[in-house]
Amino acid sequence: MNLLEAIGGELFIAYCDSLISLNGLNNLTSIGGNVDLSANPRLKDLIGLDNLTSINGYLWIEYNDSLQSLDGLEGLTAINGKIQIAGNTRLTNIQGLSNIDPNSITNLLILENSSLADCNAQSICDYITNPTGTIDIMNNLPGCNCPGEIAINCGVVIPCLPYGNYHLNHQYQIDSFSTYYPDCITLNGQVKITGSDITNLNGLNLITSINGSLVVSETSISSLEGLGTLDSISGYFDIALNNNLISVEGLDNLKFVWAGSGYNTESPAGEF
Repeated sequence: MNLLEAIGGELFIAYCDSLISLNGLNNLTSIGGNVDLSANPRLKDLIGLDNLTSINGYLWIEYNDSLQSLDGLEGLTAINGKIQIAGNTRLTNIQGLSNIDPNSITNLLILENSSLADCNAQSICDYITNPTGTIDIMNNLPGCNCPGEIAINCGVVIPCLPYGNYHLNHQYQIDSFSTYYPDCITLNGQVKITGSDITNLNGLNLITSINGSLVVSETSISSLEGLGTLDSISGYFDIALNNNLISVEGLDNLKFVWAGSGYNTESPAGEF
C-alpha cells in the first residue's frame, strides 16, 4: 500500500472496529471521488494521509468515537464538494482542515461533536465569510455552535448567510444574534429555534422577513414577543411543543406565511 499515489474513485474507510491508524496511505496524493471516513471507533487521528493534496468530491468524517483531531489532513488544499464533520464525540479541533481552498467547498456541516469548541481553522473562517453554499453548524460546544460564534473566534464579521440556515439552540444565541449577524434583517433558508433554555425571542427583534421556513419548538418561551417586526415568512411556520407558551402575541406585523411547496408563486397560501 505504501506505493499507492492516487485513487481514481472514492475512498471509503468505515465500520472498521479495530483500525487505529491510516499509516500505509502515506504516499497517497490525490483521490478522484468522495472520501468517507466514518464509524471507525478506535481511530484517533488521520495521520497517514499527510501527503494528500486533493479530493474531487465530498469529505465526510462521522461517528469516529476516539477521533481527537484531524491531524494528517494539513496537506489537503482542494476538494470539490461538501465538508461534513458529525458525531465525533472526542474531536476537539479541526485545524487539520486549515489549508483547504474555501472556494472548493460547496457546503459545510459541523454538528453533534460534543467536545468540539475550536472551529476557527483558516479555511472555515474564509468560507463562512463568503459561503458558496449552505452552512449547518450546531450542537457542538460553545465557540462552535453556529457560524456567528466561529466568526468571533476568527476575528471576522460575517454577513447574513446567503443560503441559510440559522440554528438557534440556546438563549445566548438569541441574545447575541445582532452581534453575530450585524445589520441582518432578512434571513434566507430555514430558521430553527429549539432549546429548553430559550425563554424569550427578544434578540430577534430586528428581523423583518424570512425567505424560508421558521420553526419554533421545544423552547421555554411564554409568548412570541421578539418577532414583532417580522412581516413575512416565505416557507412554513411551525410552532410546536413549547409547553410554557400561553400566548401568540408578538406577531403584530406578520402579514403572510407561504405554506405551499415553493413551486406555486402566484399567491400566498395564508394571510394574517
